[in-house]
Amino acid sequence: MRRFVIGDIHGNYRGLKQCLERSKFDHENDLLVSLGDICDRITETREVFDELVKIKNFKMVIGNHDLWMLEWYRTGHAPGDWAYNGGYKTMTSYEFKKPPESHIALLDGAKILIKLGNYLFVHGGLDLSKELTSQEENFVVWDRTFIEDAWMTHMKDPQKKYFDAESIFLGHTPTQTWDKGIPQRFCNVWCLDTGSGLWDGKLSIMDIQTKEYWQSDSVSKLYG
Repeated sequence: MRRFVIGDIHGNYRGLKQCLERSKFDHENDLLVSLGDICDRITETREVFDELVKIKNFKMVIGNHDLWMLEWYRTGHAPGDWAYNGGYKTMTSYEFKKPPESHIALLDGAKILIKLGNYLFVHGGLDLSKELTSQEENFVVWDRTFIEDAWMTHMKDPQKKYFDAESIFLGHTPTQTWDKGIPQRFCNVWCLDTGSGLWDGKLSIMDIQTKEYWQSDSVSKLYG
């Protein structure tokens, strides 16, 4: 079994298909960990979920956009500014009807933090003042201070290991923040949000162990 991690998909079904094909992902035997924010911004959220439910070994951490989608499913109403932050395209993808139970089951089964051996997976960041077992959902799905701390620390001590992990994988903060369109490593922290929800961005998938990665074409090329 090979083990992969994929960045924020944001409804980019065409990018997802390319990443799976280019990495030669095996739906039956390989493992895929999603870093959350499966939905919103691009128009094919339903197709994304249809593809993910086909993957036998699939795990995900919950993202802030996923939490919004769950609230819409449970209440029938778009929460807060969700519609203006990509949620309208998710609702359109489902023709403003409730998503299938198999799609919601993926979100209901998502964790705020996943630990596989010495690898950690989280959507936004980790609270450095707390143990892994004490992390809080609202913090880990929204946080950007952790990746900023890793970025600054990397310039002084690139060998630092946060939480004694071999690698920590997260999304949420587009690597365009650093004018980069590829996965970025700061100390032992990898940021895999390469802008799949942005017009000039791409979706990235990475082999957890070797750190080899594959990318989709840009959103502008796929949906332009």
